[in-house]
Amino acid sequence: MRSKPFVLASVALAASLLMAVCVSAQVERKTWVLAIGISKYPRLPGGQQLQFADRDAEDFAQDAKRYGAGAANIRLLTAQEATVAAIKSAIGNWIARSSTENDDVVIFFSGHGLFEQQYGESYLLAYDSDANDPFATAISVSELANALTRRVRARRIVILADAVRRDLFPPDADGPAAATSFAQSFDALASARPGLSILLASGPGEFSREGARWAGHGVFTRFLLDAMAGNADSDGNGSITVEEIYNFVSKRVAEDTSNKQHVWRAQAQLSEIVLARSQQIARSPAPQTVTPAPPNRLQEPVKQPTVPTAQAPPATKPQPPPVTRKPAETTAAPPKSEPPKANLPNPVTTKPEPPKPATPKPEPRAVQPPPANKQPETIAGNKPPEATSRKPEPKAESSPARKVETENKPPAEKRPTVTAPRSNPVTPPAAKPVNTKPPDSSGATTDANASVKTESLPPPPRPAIQPPRVSVTAAAPGNQPAPTPSSAPVAPTLAAPSPLTLQMEAAIAEGALLEPRGNSAWDIYQRFSSESGAASEVARLKIRLADALEKAGREIVSGDVRADNIADKVDEFRRAGQLLQRARALRPENAAIGILEKVSAVHALVALQFYDEAERALSSLQDGKIASVENALGLVHHGKLDNYRAERAFKRAIDIDPAWAAPHYNLALIYRNQKNDAVIDELAAAARLAPHSAEMATALGDEYFNREQWQKAIEAYRKAIAVKPLDDSLHTKLGHALFSLGLKDEANLEYKKANELRRKQ
Repeated sequence: MRSKPFVLASVALAASLLMAVCVSAQVERKTWVLAIGISKYPRLPGGQQLQFADRDAEDFAQDAKRYGAGAANIRLLTAQEATVAAIKSAIGNWIARSSTENDDVVIFFSGHGLFEQQYGESYLLAYDSDANDPFATAISVSELANALTRRVRARRIVILADAVRRDLFPPDADGPAAATSFAQSFDALASARPGLSILLASGPGEFSREGARWAGHGVFTRFLLDAMAGNADSDGNGSITVEEIYNFVSKRVAEDTSNKQHVWRAQAQLSEIVLARSQQIARSPAPQTVTPAPPNRLQEPVKQPTVPTAQAPPATKPQPPPVTRKPAETTAAPPKSEPPKANLPNPVTTKPEPPKPATPKPEPRAVQPPPANKQPETIAGNKPPEATSRKPEPKAESSPARKVETENKPPAEKRPTVTAPRSNPVTPPAAKPVNTKPPDSSGATTDANASVKTESLPPPPRPAIQPPRVSVTAAAPGNQPAPTPSSAPVAPTLAAPSPLTLQMEAAIAEGALLEPRGNSAWDIYQRFSSESGAASEVARLKIRLADALEKAGREIVSGDVRADNIADKVDEFRRAGQLLQRARALRPENAAIGILEKVSAVHALVALQFYDEAERALSSLQDGKIASVENALGLVHHGKLDNYRAERAFKRAIDIDPAWAAPHYNLALIYRNQKNDAVIDELAAAARLAPHSAEMATALGDEYFNREQWQKAIEAYRKAIAVKPLDDSLHTKLGHALFSLGLKDEANLEYKKANELRRKQ
């Protein structure tokens, strides 16, 4: 029988060996990363080329190396290196032979995806793939499933794919259905083996976006890199899992695309694979405030600004200007200590809205009531410049409905018409009132033949009143006064206006120029122009309609057209083209309308990133020295990453129209990427020229915040909040600026306000 000490020693030895095995297994676990990016496809037409897929893969591989994976465990395939054979070899040979059962595998793909409708197969397109023959030249999801289930032994695998692009899934055909089937095929792949997690950049029926507005990345990759830099570390342990990545990226992508793109995940449960490990990204303790301390600078989730229309825009969060991402700047610096009290400014409060003008009391002796639709005077300084795309309110004029009510109202009594000879002027006795009607609802007395207020000016000399003959006092048809023997010319009697006239004027005043169908100003005009006997009225309304159509189209084309919002304005530019096309039909001799119509089509091409086609269309318009043409050309060069030519085009647009805010803002984006100090001047000019744009003020505040000019940042954020007081992100940014300045109590108030707004939303 073995002694008790021997048994205890054996148990201790076994425990130590078991611990050593566990530690050894933990040390030997590795992460293998394959990053693939293809921007240019030789076998695809020019309009279907991508811009930033190569950069997506390069930056992902760089961050994977920085935050956990060793350099020997990362393989990068971009451009002509990312062929079908190279991708298959990397997955089926390099990863399969290198990884073990304890390892993790990460596959990142940025490029084109394709769904073959006839055979129900999904593909990832490599550099040498042909969209017309994907079976022979692309990588099918079935092949990928076979390699991952039968060859790769790694315990956990995650696929991150930014592959559903609008170019190969046309929205006017079967695009949404194809995109849905594409996602379903990856869902089947995820269920083929345990431990496989899949995230796609866009959900079923949606399309993935890329652009300069996301610092030269796809929107999915932009926030994926931010997440790996530490912003997704929700528990602060320095390790970022796929679950944390999804929670962070999905929220930001939805917000930054106005809910037009949503990150998709397979139905299988996400594995606990760690995409980033670093003690450097562990967050510092939060300050003692009601909310956590300010995160990394300007990493606040933002929303896509919507297109300004006649209605108030939805409360969306502003877009940060595209900046060149610097990994070293992604970690949040701890808030600075209390600055010297001598430098602390007084708390700045939001400027309250000006009180509405009180309705003046009616004059008891007014002869005519004020117009029914009289609007309050516009407060000075609150009217946006015409260069912005904000649609102005309809002019304050009598509504047609009220006109009908007034003109069809029968006279209360028929009274004799008095004549006014032009000689022997005398002042009538003040004790003899002319009007015997009781006051109306407004308190002013009126007369059927009176049209001037008696209280506005001192009473001028009036002619003597002479009773007319009986044959003259009879009322003319339409309740018009009969002609008098006066030598002054008298307007002829007018017939009652057509109901279509009133309907059309109402539609123009309301801005219903093309919609709704059948009741728009354009449709009413088509019916009205076919009526007989209304030629003069049709000519008058034709001018009004042409002016309204041209103005509405010009406001879109020469309005808020910026590099960081143009991608979401395709439908708006199409509407501008329709407006201008109809304006040109009414006024074919106006060549400027035709130019604006072409520019609207160019903007739509730029929004869809068809840069080559847009540049060719603009080549015939550059001789006219038109600001919108130069700004559009700058957007084309900016999309092609040709900052030198983009800068020159934006400067020419500013020279042509110095009062237009958009070229100043676009030029500021160029300077920001170049680290040019002139970015402040251009952003300040844009914010000054567009005082009702929260995005312009926010961009200026962000730049001041980056430069640690806290007081100026506070002022800019307050101006943005004055325009959009219900935007929680603006209150959060203001709180960060106040906190950085040392005004912790005021910062806490802004954090509380932001939390209240988020709860309401």
